[in-house]
Order: sequence, then structure tokens, then C-alpha cells
Amino acid sequence: MSYRAGLLLIVLANVLGGMSYLWQKLATPGMPSAVIATARNLVGVLCLYLWARQRGKVTFDYSRSDWIRVIVIGVVAFGLPMVLGIIGVGLSTASNGSILILIEPAALLIFARILLGERVRRIQAVGILIGVFGAWLIVTDKVDVGALLDRDYVLGNVLLLIHAVLWGLYSPLVKPLAVRHDPVSLTLAIMATSMVLLVPMAGYQLVDWEPNEFTGQALFYVVVLGVLVSFGSTVMWTLALPALPSGTVAASIVIQPLAGVLAAVLWLDESLTTRALIGTLVIAASVALVLASRRPAPATT
Repeated sequence: MSYRAGLLLIVLANVLGGMSYLWQKLATPGMPSAVIATARNLVGVLCLYLWARQRGKVTFDYSRSDWIRVIVIGVVAFGLPMVLGIIGVGLSTASNGSILILIEPAALLIFARILLGERVRRIQAVGILIGVFGAWLIVTDKVDVGALLDRDYVLGNVLLLIHAVLWGLYSPLVKPLAVRHDPVSLTLAIMATSMVLLVPMAGYQLVDWEPNEFTGQALFYVVVLGVLVSFGSTVMWTLALPALPSGTVAASIVIQPLAGVLAAVLWLDESLTTRALIGTLVIAASVALVLASRRPAPATT
């Protein structure tokens, strides 16, 4: 795959990822958060299986070391951050979660350096920092940043911090596998493995849950999340990884809060504030800087 094709896919994946916050919000009144996460992943796994079967590539001819990596990714870098995010928001706030997730690009670069030997040029690092600042302007537009220091939220904030770091681990672990294996079957294996953590958590929340008037709406958005995000976005991300240096992947993540804000403006008729508009321009400038300074980085597996 060419660099341009990979870039297009990673941008689309992040746009869908950014819109997932809106769809998750619209589903939450009718269904517990862990049930939504598990159900959307089940929809994603079903879509992946049907597509892989239609292509005749439902094969998992992996070495023992590759299987170990798949299991680690599915449990530690996919399922666990989802679970920690759910618990963390419950013990803290969704606003704190939206702020702390901005640590993910830095974590991705650190893990890429350790695991893949990829180096990020100084100008690219500056561009990523600028993008994170733009994303910070957007996510803190209507929230109390001081809540991060609230003693009642310490445990939840710690879990949200760990959840952001673990999301940063996902791409560096997946990239070597994505070079050697079919990305659809690979994504299927990872998401299926993550169910080891998600299913018990969903079962725990279902004990005290009863359907309500919003459950039908929740089911609709679960399908939307499963098809477009758990399936579509994750496959696009996996397809793009072999073609892109980690600096580009890290820079693309800041598109998510931008997409989330624009989705809320278009979907819920929310206003675009001056602060959010400035954040949007800063993100655009940061991504342009990273792309303009692109130079393939050496990688080892």
C-alpha cells in the first residue's frame, strides 16, 4: 500500500473514531456502557468474520510467537483499555477521560521507539505537540480542567491515564503482524480475544439493568458503532499501519476530538465556539507540519 493510501485510511479511521464519542453518548441512556462496548465489538467481530469468509481468508496460520502477540494485543492493548476507560469514567468524569486520552500520541511514540526502533524527527515531534495542544483546546472548551485535581477522582483519573497509555501500545504491537498477515483476519483475532475481558464486565452490569424507552435507540447506535467503528475503523487502521511511520499515526490521533466536535455541531446542532475553532485551526496546522516534514523512519521488528 502507498503512503497516500495509508494516510487516507488512517484519517478516515480517526474521523470515525472521533464520531464514536457522539454515538456512544446517544446509546448510553438505553444501555450500560460495558454492554454497549461488548455488543458493538460483537457486531464488529461478526462483520469481520463474514467479510473474511467471503474473501476466503478465514485463516490463522500464525507462529506461536505471533499468537502470543495477538493475545497480548487483544487483552492488554484492546480489551483492557476499553474496560479501564469504562471503570475510569465511572470513578471520575467523561470530561477527565477526554483530556487524559490526549496522552495516547506520546505513548504511541515511546512504544514505537522501544518496540520498533522508530525515531521521530524533532520537527515532527513539535507538530504532534502542537496538535495535542489544539485537541486540548477543543476538549477543555466546556469542562472544568480543575476536576483533574479533585481528590475524589484520583483513582478514576489514574485508570484513565493507564487506559490512554495502553491505547498507545496498540499500534506498535500490531504493525509487525499487519505486515505479515491478512489485516481482516488479524483484526478478527484481536477483537475476539478482547472478549475475554469485555463479556464478564458486560455480564456484571447486566445484573441490575432493565430495558427502558431508550433501549431501541441504544441498539441502533450499537449497530452503527459496531459496523463503522469496531469493524470499519479498526480494519482501516490495521491496513494503514504498514505504510505509515509512527509519527504520522500519532499525529493523526488528534483528528478524533476535532471530528467529535464537528459531529456534535452537525448532529446535535451544538455551537462551534471560538476556542474550538482555534483548536481546529491548530490541529490542521499541526497535521500539515507533520506531513510536510515526512521522511520515512527506519523500523525494526
